[in-house]
Amino acid sequence: MDIDPVGTGPFELDNWSQGNEVVLTRNEDYWRGPVALDSATYRIVEEQSTRIAMLDQGEAHVVNSIEPANTSQVENSENGDIASVESLRMDYLGFNNTAEPFDDPDVRRALSMAVNKAEIVEGIFEGFGLEAIGPVNYQVFGFSDDIDPIEYDVDAAEELLADAGYEDGFEAELLVESGNSINMQMAEVIQDQLSEIGVSVSIQLIEWAALLDATDEANYEMVLLGWTTVTGDADYGTYALFHTDSHGPPGNNTFYTNEEVDQLLDDARRETDDDARIDMYREVAQHVNDDAPMLPIVHDEFRIGISHDVEGLFNCRTECMTFVKRRFPARRLADTRDESRV
Repeated sequence: MDIDPVGTGPFELDNWSQGNEVVLTRNEDYWRGPVALDSATYRIVEEQSTRIAMLDQGEAHVVNSIEPANTSQVENSENGDIASVESLRMDYLGFNNTAEPFDDPDVRRALSMAVNKAEIVEGIFEGFGLEAIGPVNYQVFGFSDDIDPIEYDVDAAEELLADAGYEDGFEAELLVESGNSINMQMAEVIQDQLSEIGVSVSIQLIEWAALLDATDEANYEMVLLGWTTVTGDADYGTYALFHTDSHGPPGNNTFYTNEEVDQLLDDARRETDDDARIDMYREVAQHVNDDAPMLPIVHDEFRIGISHDVEGLFNCRTECMTFVKRRFPARRLADTRDESRV
C-alpha cells in the first residue's frame, strides 16, 4: 500500500514500519517556524514492563499507558517519573436493559447501590482519576454537580432488590475484555461487592471484537466499558450512549430507552444558549442516575512515564485548564485533583 501523507504540521513523515514504529523529522518549512526537536520516533512496544524498562535504561524518553499498579516502578526509577493528565473518559458498568432482570430499573439501581466506587478508585486506580457522580465527565461542557448520584448503600440495595422480587439474589454474567488488566481487577471487586446482596457474578473474559459484537447485539447481561467524550461537549457523551436512535453500534449498548431523555437530547442539539444546554444535560444526567441503565464509575487519567531529560511536555496544560475553568466554572471538581501527580 502506497501512502503519501501531506500536511502543514511541525513534523514530516520520514519512515513508517507498520506495526513497529513511525519516524518523524522536523519540518523546516513549518509556518510557525522550525521546532526544537530534530526528530521523533514512536515505537510500538506492547508489554508494559518492557516500556518501563526502556525508560529506566534511557532507551525511551516517554512511555505511554502506565497502569496505576505500576506507577511506583516508574517513580522509583533513576531516569524517570510519572506524569498524569485528566482525561475526558468515563468508565462504567453497563446493564442490558432488554434482558431480565436488568429490564427492571429497581434491579439496576440495587446493583448500582451495592458497588463501592470509592473503593475502586482508591484501590485499583490508586487515586489517579475521580469517582463519577453521573454520566458526564467533569471536564466536559454540560457537566453539572447539581444532580443526585447513586449512593453506595448495601442495606438499601438489598432491600430494593428484595422488593423487586429477588430477595434470594440471582446469577449474572459480566463481560470483560481479555487482556485489560484494570477492567479485570474492577470486575473482581464488583463480583465480590455484589455477592453481599446475593448476586452471584461470573466473569467472562472475551476478546475485544467479540465483546463489541455481543454488546452491539444486546447478547449479554453486564459489561465493563468506557466512553471518551472527545469533543468536550456533552452531546457526544450522551446522545450516543442514551438516545434511542443510538441503540447498538452507535454507542447505546445498554439499549436504554427514555422518551424524555430523547427529547432533551434532541432539544440540546438545537439550543444555542450555553446555560440552557447545561440545564438540559443536567436533566439528562439525573434521568440516567434515576433509571440506572449503567453505573458510571470513574473518570480515569492518562498516565505516562517521562524521562528526567524531557522538559516542557505539558507546557500547554496550565493555559488549557485555565481556559476550561474560566469558561465552564461548573467543573469545580477538577480543582480537587492532586496536582503533585503532574
